[in-house]
Amino acid sequence: MQNTLVILGNGFDLDLGLKTSYIDFWMAKKETIGKIYVDYFDHPNVTMPTFSEEIDKNIDTWGDLEEILRVGSSPEAIRNMDHALAIFRLSDIKGSTNANQLYFNYLKLELINYLNEQHNQTINEHSIAAQCLKQWSNTEDNLSIFNFNYTDINEYARKLNINRTFEVNYIHGSLKDKNIILGVGEAQLYEGYGFVFKKEQGAKISPIEEALFKADKVIFFGVSFGNNDFQYFKEFFLAIKEGKLKTSIDIYTKDEQSTVNIFQRLSAVGVIKRDLYINANLHIEQTKKQ
Repeated sequence: MQNTLVILGNGFDLDLGLKTSYIDFWMAKKETIGKIYVDYFDHPNVTMPTFSEEIDKNIDTWGDLEEILRVGSSPEAIRNMDHALAIFRLSDIKGSTNANQLYFNYLKLELINYLNEQHNQTINEHSIAAQCLKQWSNTEDNLSIFNFNYTDINEYARKLNINRTFEVNYIHGSLKDKNIILGVGEAQLYEGYGFVFKKEQGAKISPIEEALFKADKVIFFGVSFGNNDFQYFKEFFLAIKEGKLKTSIDIYTKDEQSTVNIFQRLSAVGVIKRDLYINANLHIEQTKKQ
């Protein structure tokens, strides 16, 4: 019986047919967030803090958003109110930390509301994600699941008539606990902007790194390997490169471009594709059929 570790990213929910990407959320809720925010201040010159159009159209993943939060909350961005960078810029009350924290809290609240709405949607029972969930429900392996999403995979299991309750470690909080964590890990932020730190929102040290080194098989499904989350995997992949581990690795990703992006991220820390195929029995499956 082997130890199998499953790591889920937003691509898992997307493959199930749910609209849980950053851009789906933002297009659905930006007007609501703006109205709540502006109504709160009840001042004609107060506008909702926002990204520049150039930034907004280049945010594809939640990892991208967290990177923008890190840069946009930096001392340089806030102090200079650089319109190319500053996330929390305000009209007339620019630099108001309390106002910006209020906006950030509204952003998280509406994200909870939006994802709860998505939870009520029908999922694609024929998706690869659904097939995997059914397969994991029948495995006799020692199964550990770490979820970077806020959504509840046991709710998905119920919709698929799966008679198993999965034990899941939620890295960034969960809807079920009404606690979601959105922000940055370690960064230099402008004074008073600690509310953007994940640890200030209740994030705890995750045992995922230890679990990676103990696993016989690791399955990544829909994980973008973005800057904020790659910290959890870096030492694991370096150990694979150096031949210290012989872990089997399955990667489920959307398409050819997302595959390229993953290998570029790994290459940036010195892990090349050849290392993985030699040392890790690597298998890659693209969920979007051409």
